[in-house]
Amino acid sequence: MRSVFLKKKNTGFTLVEMLVATAVFMSVMMVAITALVSIINANKKEEAIKSVVDNVTFALDSIARNVRVGSDYHCLVAGAFVNGDVNCKTGSSALLYKTPDGTYTEYLYASSSTLTAGQGNVQRIEGCNALGASCTGALQSLTAPTSTVNITSMQFYVLGTGTQTGSDMSVYRQPRIIITAQGTILSSNGSSTTFDLQTTASQRVRQSGS
Repeated sequence: MRSVFLKKKNTGFTLVEMLVATAVFMSVMMVAITALVSIINANKKEEAIKSVVDNVTFALDSIARNVRVGSDYHCLVAGAFVNGDVNCKTGSSALLYKTPDGTYTEYLYASSSTLTAGQGNVQRIEGCNALGASCTGALQSLTAPTSTVNITSMQFYVLGTGTQTGSDMSVYRQPRIIITAQGTILSSNGSSTTFDLQTTASQRVRQSGS
């Protein structure tokens, strides 16, 4: 009886199939890597924006906390501080107030064009007299350098000042200060993001007349 031997057929991928599979795999990987890099860059940008906004927010909150315990508020009008109880309904670029120790502190906004490298737009100077002159302290930047965050506008609004008379506490006013800030966050890749912040501080001790 004759034996019949069947030749087993070899199976596998051809060279063309391997090249096509490799090309498809590389295309999918390129899309995935591009998406991953975009997500990482977006996350870094969001973290940078959050860090800068937190810096500006902290500066505004710090001003609000300090102003809250002060008194005798003065606004910068036409380049000079107005003496006496005067409201700033239209806003001012600087605020001077009396601290609990009897000295005066000034908070001011300075445009980027007037600052040197490393300085921030929001600044503080301590040890001033009632009109903001003869300050013993030096200017201190409260916000990050303008190369990181450029505050384009900042206003101090003072409301509720003035002398009140009478024994009825309901007619006594509580001065309050509203601070607004607008600006641009500058990213390392050249992009920018705008922001708009506001905070309010009310004087702790009600102001009464004598």
